[in-house]
Amino acid sequence: MNKRRGFTLVEMSAAMAVSTVLLTLATGAVHRAMRIDSDCREQADTMRSLTRLSHDLRRDAHEAQSAKLTQEPLGLDFLMPNERVVRYTIADTEFIRESEIPDEQTQREFYKKPADYHATITTTAAPEMLDLQVTRETKVANEPPKMVLHITAHIGRFARLVTGLGGTP
Repeated sequence: MNKRRGFTLVEMSAAMAVSTVLLTLATGAVHRAMRIDSDCREQADTMRSLTRLSHDLRRDAHEAQSAKLTQEPLGLDFLMPNERVVRYTIADTEFIRESEIPDEQTQREFYKKPADYHATITTTAAPEMLDLQVTRETKVANEPPKMVLHITAHIGRFARLVTGLGGTP
């Protein structure tokens, strides 16, 4: 009687084929997980940036004495106390906030805006209000854009409060 030691060529080929399929599936799953993680991080960065924009835009609107909508480039100019001008501009991939103080250097802040996000700004005269809406195009046919951010602010709110309390703005 001969005792077999080892594996036949067919058994080895079958084992290699099964392990190749398993490795291919595992690699695809890892790649998919890494892609989802990357997308989630990008989404979180965008939302953090839009949250900062919301806070800064509301604060500037409330402190402003007046606001003027600009068309080219699309944006908004706030006239602040002490002749300071704060300008918000909407570009393809970002919102830009520029704070201009006479005889000083201009300060710039950038807020991330993906290319598939669209922004619209409207103002009303009485009461003087600002409305900014940021929407995202959906990838589903016949579905309206999804609202990502909606900011409503009263222009000059802090100045009216200070004046109403008897102070100077």
